Amino acid sequence: MAARQGRPNHHYLPATAETVHWGYFSKLLKPAVEIDSGDYITIEALTHHANDDADRMIKGDPGAESVYLWTKDKKGVNRRGAGHVEGNQLKRGSGEGLGVHICTGPVYVRNAEPGDILEVRIMDVKPRPSANPSYAGKAFGSNAAAWWGFHYKELITEPKPREVITIFEIDATGQRNWAKAVYNFRWTPQTDPFGVVHNTIDYPGVPVDHSTIKENHGILKNVRIPIRPHFGVIGVAPKEADVVDSIPPNTSAETSTIGAWARERPCTTPWPFRVRCFQSVTLMRRRVIRNCAARPLSAR
Repeated sequence: MAARQGRPNHHYLPATAETVHWGYFSKLLKPAVEIDSGDYITIEALTHHANDDADRMIKGDPGAESVYLWTKDKKGVNRRGAGHVEGNQLKRGSGEGLGVHICTGPVYVRNAEPGDILEVRIMDVKPRPSANPSYAGKAFGSNAAAWWGFHYKELITEPKPREVITIFEIDATGQRNWAKAVYNFRWTPQTDPFGVVHNTIDYPGVPVDHSTIKENHGILKNVRIPIRPHFGVIGVAPKEADVVDSIPPNTSAETSTIGAWARERPCTTPWPFRVRCFQSVTLMRRRVIRNCAARPLSAR
């Protein structure tokens, strides 16, 4: 399918509780926006670790606040993962945390058909700045050394095993290509607003009660961590299953972790359409401008 002739349109898709799905891809989702081949779209995205430090990464940001809303009576985005909606198998919560990425979308590409190739041109990636006035001009991210890591049971020092969260600060303007550690803390059992206790990091978006953890400041002094913005995950709707875990790989390769560095922009990534085109994207607290063009498989 060739790109539409004439001047392309520009679309904007914010990340809110109404425009994201958490931890899965599905052909059953309704499009959050419809575009034509060749259009540009700016898509907001959120990290699924923002509640590690809500003060820095959620407070004052209406979109993030709506997504992460969780009280004893209401949950902004209830399902988190491709597991049972009722959450009655692992008892973690709806979706069971089998998939973790906050995906903005889906984006529907008009006239795209199964067998076409979706070419996504990533034009730019920008950090999502903290909306808290106390941290103006700064952006933050979180890194989890968790139970799924290779060395979780091979630690040298006590206590072991343990999970550790490190909060990093980056330049909100995107001009500085390195991050610095603000502090870290050891994960302690956290009780979510519905009363479920999470002894490990087993469910995304659990609010961390900072009165139950010890913040260790002054870590990694004079250490700069090189960073190059990239996508957490992008995927097209699956054909073989109604719902697919957002964590790649999977049996049909509907999802793909993208290591295409935004510094080398624009960069291009292709996917085959498996159903009439839906695509979702997640980033680590960043925004992206994309140009979508659907082309026949033979053109590749």
